[in-house]
Amino acid sequence: MKNRSLVVLISLAAFLVGCAGIVRKENASDQVFLDLKSAALSTPAIGALGRGQSSLLKIGGAAPSLNSPDIKGKFEILSIKGEKERAFVLEVTAQCDCMGFRKWTVAPLAYLIDAQGKTVSTTETLAPTIVVLKGNFPADGTYQLVVIADSARTGSRVGTVAGGAMLPGGVFAPTLFTIPMTAQPTGTLFVAYRKDEK
Repeated sequence: MKNRSLVVLISLAAFLVGCAGIVRKENASDQVFLDLKSAALSTPAIGALGRGQSSLLKIGGAAPSLNSPDIKGKFEILSIKGEKERAFVLEVTAQCDCMGFRKWTVAPLAYLIDAQGKTVSTTETLAPTIVVLKGNFPADGTYQLVVIADSARTGSRVGTVAGGAMLPGGVFAPTLFTIPMTAQPTGTLFVAYRKDEK
């Protein structure tokens, strides 16, 4: 019985670590950049994302900040390998922190930056919490995917979550009310580098 409890505990710990995704290990909260180019070129990526891969990305209190006239918020960077003229599709989707009546999320912004600091993506906003970047790599090399928690939208409503209750037997019973989902300056995002379309 003791061994079984230990196995369950280890499995739970491995699951929680796996759910954490990519997280900053050192505190960079004192770093503030005044433009996107210097932020992308001066900040090392905290992880890499390959074609066909996806991961959770945490933008927390230890993240550096961007404070330009157009873009404000904490950010993190993932490195992306690019091949000249090859198409890319990158999706960034904010995850809801939905504990109890708290319905918080990040309002994301995302930019793909080349080694010279030039933005090379065409961005589509599919919803207040979903951003897609599409385009073709202009050259072989490593690119920086800058993901920003837009603090200009902090406190604004970016969606709703349907209310409900879990009944015995694992049945979810929806209710007629919805709870507003509010933008926050930190949170977790799901980032995906899509495979080539067939």
